[in-house]
Amino acid sequence: MPCEVLNFFEIPCCHYYEEGVGIGIDRKGNEIIRFYLIDRNTNNAEYREKRQEISDGEICDLIISYKLRNNEKIIFCLVELKGAKINHAIDQICRVFDFLQTKNCCHQTINWKAYICSNVSSPVKKNDSFIIKLKQRFQPGDYKISKNRVTDPFANFLRDC
Repeated sequence: MPCEVLNFFEIPCCHYYEEGVGIGIDRKGNEIIRFYLIDRNTNNAEYREKRQEISDGEICDLIISYKLRNNEKIIFCLVELKGAKINHAIDQICRVFDFLQTKNCCHQTINWKAYICSNVSSPVKKNDSFIIKLKQRFQPGDYKISKNRVTDPFANFLRDC
């Protein structure tokens, strides 16, 4: 685990839904997949304290780790599910990415990804100023804004190393 603070947030599932959109992945035999729900509304004091370790600002919903057994390479995907406001989703993802970079949560074999799933109908232009924030942090092909509500696009994106 590249960053011990995440262990507290692990949830026992591979599907998550919020704001009318969702993502999911069906585990294959040689895959190790972990979902970390880092942003949720709760009054639980321990949760709120641990969340403060990540950020006192708004953060993305999930961090998903993906690894094939007997392979050193790990994918960490920062995920935000949004009804709208893509630029806000990008800010949340960037805040968590920047935090993880400053906490030495980086493992030399991590491939960082970002995935935003939304139900907005307007197209997102690749030149929009908020897309530039993703380009500054993630490699081409390692970030995606999807308007699709089915699980297959996310699963394919996550598995594509």
